[in-house]
Amino acid sequence: MKASSSKIFRSLSIKLAIICIVLGAVPVLVYIPLEEADNQKNQLVLRSVQQEGRIVANSLFPDLEQFSPEVAENLQFRLAELTPEDSMVAVFFRPVDTSNGDAFLFVARHPRINPERINAELKELRSTGLLNDVSEACDRRRPLSLRQDRPDGSRQILTYFGTRRSESGCWVVISSTDRAAILGTTEDSEYWRRDEIQIAAAIYAAMACLILSVFLSLRNNLRRFDGAIADILRGRDTAVSFQDRNLIPELSKVAGRFDRLVSALRRSESQIRQAAEENAHALKAPLAVISQSIEPFRNYVVDKDGPAARSLSRIEQSILKLDGLISAARQMDETTPAAIDEPMVALDVDRILSDVLEQYRPVASARDIRIDAVIPTGIHVMANEDLLTTSLENVMSNALDFSPRGGVILVACKETQPGYQTIAITDQGPGVDPDVLPRLFDRYYSTRSGMPNGTNFGIGLWIVRRNVTAMHGFVHADNAPDGGLRIEIKLPLAR
Repeated sequence: MKASSSKIFRSLSIKLAIICIVLGAVPVLVYIPLEEADNQKNQLVLRSVQQEGRIVANSLFPDLEQFSPEVAENLQFRLAELTPEDSMVAVFFRPVDTSNGDAFLFVARHPRINPERINAELKELRSTGLLNDVSEACDRRRPLSLRQDRPDGSRQILTYFGTRRSESGCWVVISSTDRAAILGTTEDSEYWRRDEIQIAAAIYAAMACLILSVFLSLRNNLRRFDGAIADILRGRDTAVSFQDRNLIPELSKVAGRFDRLVSALRRSESQIRQAAEENAHALKAPLAVISQSIEPFRNYVVDKDGPAARSLSRIEQSILKLDGLISAARQMDETTPAAIDEPMVALDVDRILSDVLEQYRPVASARDIRIDAVIPTGIHVMANEDLLTTSLENVMSNALDFSPRGGVILVACKETQPGYQTIAITDQGPGVDPDVLPRLFDRYYSTRSGMPNGTNFGIGLWIVRRNVTAMHGFVHADNAPDGGLRIEIKLPLAR
């Protein structure tokens, strides 16, 4: 379990998925506190400005209650002293005896504005509904946070609205502040629309794209390498080059070493094949001479049961055994390069098995052994025909050698594991000691002492395991429930 978990976290795809999750979560986790902090900052700034408006109004009301021409002359100067920077304070008056209850008189304002803009400003203030409220009751003091678009195009926030009743009418003091001065923006928009936030988001997105592009380019390059390996294994292209398929300069050295490795393997394959032919020819020639040379001696042996006859018989048996060993060694040497660099293609299991069984039916019939086959059609596996045929021939030879007269060899195909096709060959021989089963596919290991059928040197099943492993498959041997030995070859299904 621990090894499996470690393998998962070493996976490049898993790491890429984790990075995507982190890159997606970080902006959300950072943005929410930033937005909340910005809102709190705006609230604090707004309260501060509202308090300033309250202080200005409370400072003016005593003078307004005792309004006189002298006070009027000094009011503009008082406003200039009391009004904070980037703010506006305006004073309006609604007489008691006016015939129009909604008529307000402009008294003073700081900063000053042109007279023709006074009516426009009054109209803008009435649109907020504040002056309408004053018409009903002149006793209101409250902080505000109302947006106001000024006639000059600027954007203000009405921060305070205060009234004071006097004998002659109702005084109104309104303060507002430039929106950009207190909130840092002139727009009523979401926090994420701020220029600084969008610039930061653009930088983060560029960084995230760069990180993902590094992982994706590495993953794509590895897939190109995998495709090159697949083409080499399938024999599609003898001129496959990792260097040509590499897109990352930092991996050029690795790609070049892969190319040199493939070239070395191909040279080794060619040299092994050549050596197998030369060694077999060099060893069989002297054996043929020895075999022919001992024939005349038989004519001089009078006692057919004497020591000389027995010596000649042992020599002949040794020659036959050496000839068999040379053939077996040649078979091993010839299958070695096939296991190194033979193409894997989609093979029809029904056709391959039918050809092999047809080859062995005469031998089985001569030994009074029946071969039963349960082979579905339309099943294809990824394998090499020479390697697969050699493996099946060795397993069938093993089954025939161990099967008794009147026995049955069952050949069946089934999918016992997802993605793999199993070819099971079961005989009715004596089976194998369970303690010996793990060594059954070892080189030069045999359990055939005393077996009457055939000659064996302990390499057949070793070749089977080597060939099946080269085809990315598995081979397994076990005693059948009803007696005999069952050998299962599992090969990947063709997709």
